[in-house]
Amino acid sequence: MSLLFFLGPFLLLAILSAIKVLLSGKTQLRLPPSPPGLLLLGNLHQLSSLPHRSLLDLSRKYGPVMLIRMGQVPALIVSSADAAQELFKTHDLAISTRPASKAAMKITFGARNISFAPYGERWRHAKKLAVVHLLSLKRVLSLQALRQEEVRRMMERVAAACAGGGRPRGEVELSEVLYEYANATVYHAAAGKETKEGRTAARFRAMIDDGSVLLGGFQVDDAFPALGWLSAITGTDAKLDRIGRRIDEFLSGILQEHIERAEQGFNRNEDFVDVLLSLQRDGAGDLGLAEIDIKAITLDLIAAGTDTSFVSLEWAMAELVRNPRAMKKLQDEVRQVADGKPMVVEEDVDQMTYLKAVIKEVLRLHTPAPILVPRETMSSFSLQGYHVPAKTRVIVNAWAIARDPKSWEAPEEFQPERFMDNAVDHRGNDFLFIPFGAGRRMCPGINFAMATIQIALANLLYHFNWELPDGLNPVDLDMSEAPGLTTPKKIPLRLIAVPKDP
Repeated sequence: MSLLFFLGPFLLLAILSAIKVLLSGKTQLRLPPSPPGLLLLGNLHQLSSLPHRSLLDLSRKYGPVMLIRMGQVPALIVSSADAAQELFKTHDLAISTRPASKAAMKITFGARNISFAPYGERWRHAKKLAVVHLLSLKRVLSLQALRQEEVRRMMERVAAACAGGGRPRGEVELSEVLYEYANATVYHAAAGKETKEGRTAARFRAMIDDGSVLLGGFQVDDAFPALGWLSAITGTDAKLDRIGRRIDEFLSGILQEHIERAEQGFNRNEDFVDVLLSLQRDGAGDLGLAEIDIKAITLDLIAAGTDTSFVSLEWAMAELVRNPRAMKKLQDEVRQVADGKPMVVEEDVDQMTYLKAVIKEVLRLHTPAPILVPRETMSSFSLQGYHVPAKTRVIVNAWAIARDPKSWEAPEEFQPERFMDNAVDHRGNDFLFIPFGAGRRMCPGINFAMATIQIALANLLYHFNWELPDGLNPVDLDMSEAPGLTTPKKIPLRLIAVPKDP
């Protein structure tokens, strides 16, 4: 009886879908090629927990522009630079909205943030506020001292590990250290220095990790909108509500601290929340800025900024210990430029061309969000000679594009030299390399993320030499990915740090 209860709605949908196809007859429009799927599931059974890899395997057989079915929902998969260029240059407006997502609605305050908001005036308003007041190059440069302070704290933590502290001498749980640095840096910029114990890294990471898995994974509602009520039975709704409440409580506490500080006359626009509250008091344009908007934008900045920086730093250190030649070349550059200084500063980074090439190669080989946040077509259009209907989900596999042998020589190999004297950049104009996306919906935090990554990596290599523990051979280092919106290492990185100047 219970089995029929669960299968009944799916069987009914399958029958209705079949009737719809029979009644509509064969379309005269040329649709993109599609892998054969199952009547009910479509191609869902062909997707793994790492969909960027599954989709690349399918695209190798069916082409860089293909149409799959995720349950009831058609999805356009784009896996080549040429197709991405046409998509973003010619049809960017048509794909500028986001598909409805219950997970995004519950976790991101009704999708009022920048990443998941549907296209429209409210999204444009939120993005403009963030770009002009929070993430501009001028604003990012003004935060140099903040980044330097957090880098210094990270160096102190690594140095403490070198002195022992309960572990074998020099052994560092580097993934943990890097996450704490990335989170502290972004949190400090967004909400100021922590004033209550336990406000940041551990608590925030637990919430965001849970949310990332739900936002990046399969949800019944996303594939079978008519069966959204099943989420209540399976417990997914309850889990989303629980995560949403925890995030709301976390951010409400931050806002309350800032409001109380402003009432006491201590508001000096030192951080992003101060700026947003100041804009709220000043009216913030025709749409205004409600407290829920401030929380949604702040969540976006902290979560996206932390994940991008942490994941990139973790993969950078993993690739460098696997490639000792590149490690030495980068260390030589860093130590030559900053020779004799107590720390590398951002003015030094400007002179480090190989450092920037290493980071670009990490972003290429380990795209932080391998599948760009899905879009949805607002109107039909033609792409590469294929008809793309309205209300089709659009999935750009940035990870696959960055490993396309048509664009890259030896694409699976870590070769930072490919970016030396190479004009290809990561800012959405070179479509063979779009780690931050492209078009209207590309990530607005590029300047902040790159500054956070560059200064941290330079100092890690300036102050310490790095080795794998337990005599592990570099080629044996596990490089598998964890699932989610972003893909950190599945097995956290643990290294031996040896001070350059004991």
